[in-house]
Amino acid sequence: MDYIFYRRAFPSRRSMLAMGLILVGTVIYVAVDKDLSSPSAAKAYLWVCVWFFLLIFQLTYAKTLVSGLGLNSIW
Repeated sequence: MDYIFYRRAFPSRRSMLAMGLILVGTVIYVAVDKDLSSPSAAKAYLWVCVWFFLLIFQLTYAKTLVSGLGLNSIW
């Protein structure tokens, strides 16, 4: 999201590899989950996905608001 909205550098190969490994691990975990066939488990995964995308949106929006204030950091 930083690459798209803030025109920052695209993540390095190492970072992309790490994010890819996290994605692969998640897909494998969901694929071998024996309770996934129940409707309640599928609904739970749906809510986790909704929460994750809302979190990304919220963090990106908050960064936009804070960076637009023009405050100097105390650090």
